Amino acid sequence: MAPPIKLNLRHLETNSKGYAEFLPLGDIHLGSSGCFVDKVQANIQYCLAKHVYVATMGDLLEMGTKGSVGAGVYEQIMQPQEQIDAMIEMLRPLADAGLLLGMLDGNHEIRPHNTTGIQVTKLMSAALSGKHPVPYLGYSRWNYWYVGGTGYKIYLTHGEGASKKKHTKLKKVLDIAQGVASRADLVCMGHVHDILFEAVRYPDIDPKTKKKVYIKQYACTTGGYHDDEGYVAMKNYEPGLVGSPKIKLFSGKKDIHISM
Repeated sequence: MAPPIKLNLRHLETNSKGYAEFLPLGDIHLGSSGCFVDKVQANIQYCLAKHVYVATMGDLLEMGTKGSVGAGVYEQIMQPQEQIDAMIEMLRPLADAGLLLGMLDGNHEIRPHNTTGIQVTKLMSAALSGKHPVPYLGYSRWNYWYVGGTGYKIYLTHGEGASKKKHTKLKKVLDIAQGVASRADLVCMGHVHDILFEAVRYPDIDPKTKKKVYIKQYACTTGGYHDDEGYVAMKNYEPGLVGSPKIKLFSGKKDIHISM
């Protein structure tokens, strides 16, 4: 199997209102007793009904191993292979409809890779690729998506590190947006199990007119589907919002709307 693609170039269809909708789906932790499977299924059905594009943001699976932190290997309610099989079947309708734009690794999927060399997300993306390709995106990936004739530079990453408060969760994705992804129109980060977003306005020079202009950049964290028990309660983390943000990418004039 090939390594992650360097740039995920895609063409998204617009709806009758002149935009394409995108839902970043991650931090499901399928196999954990705290996973809200019904809410995941509800969002998948929403995407299928409304022709909403999806990229997975990592930590789709619990993947507890003997070497992983905590007691997840004993507490998970599905074996790792069962988790993989169930997730593939859960995502297959999106892949078959051409709505699954790519799949990121999360730190939970990296657990078996660290001990066996097996890349779980790469295997799932290969299994889901058929009529429509489902690229494996690694842990972080640049994307260039056309919506009509309008191009969007989008940086997707699972993220890392612990954050107890909403402002520190948001700071993580803003630091990425102002650092490695400073030229992205949209930066999406998982891992923190919360839905938060911010628009940043910064000055630039239009190369055609040679005039000062202002560019908008959007940054968001992409939610999750897990309860706030276990290590969240033990470490007194502030509970986050369950679900995924809904992101509209407009054709014509470049514009992004984010909602919950």
